[in-house]
Amino acid sequence: MNGCPDIIRHYYSEEELKKVEEDFLARTKNNNYHALADQIFKKIEKKYFKHKILYISILDIFSAGCGMDRTDYSADNLRSRLKYKSFWDDRNFRKFVNIFPEKTIIPVPRGYDYAYKRFLEQINFKGIPQSKLDYRVVFNAKGNFVKTVTNKEVIIPESDFIQISLNMEEKNNKVEVLMGDLVYYFEFKNSEVTEIAKSDYYK
Repeated sequence: MNGCPDIIRHYYSEEELKKVEEDFLARTKNNNYHALADQIFKKIEKKYFKHKILYISILDIFSAGCGMDRTDYSADNLRSRLKYKSFWDDRNFRKFVNIFPEKTIIPVPRGYDYAYKRFLEQINFKGIPQSKLDYRVVFNAKGNFVKTVTNKEVIIPESDFIQISLNMEEKNNKVEVLMGDLVYYFEFKNSEVTEIAKSDYYK
């Protein structure tokens, strides 16, 4: 067989995607993302981050069909975008930047640096000093930025990276947080956030 067969399970219309967004926001409207961020950020151990440049993944991760997979992932991608947008608001990003007042923060996944222009509209935080490092928008709590880098590679080698991934069980008001090799579990309840055991997450 030559080429990829046209296997499309479903195409989402604009009306359907609007309903996906409304349903997501309705299910998560009582989630306290500020309290969740407070819990997560307490887990960060600064001693492991040695360089003056720090990448932090604040962007949603897109899925796309490949090879024989012609599934329409637009609904999954929309939920992922809404999830990350809800968590990384001005307050939470500012609090993260203030954890590392001596570092220049680049708010994209380090492996996805090439996609900066595509995601630039999502990097629009207010109340935090920002500058440019080459083509990158960067942040620092005190306005003290790394001005230049000696290596012109797309990914800056002399840097550290934090990945905070959120897997949400919307119906159960629970969230799995992956931070490097570490995994934490939390539950939203009565506008508060409580850390729970892995076994409780899967109940």
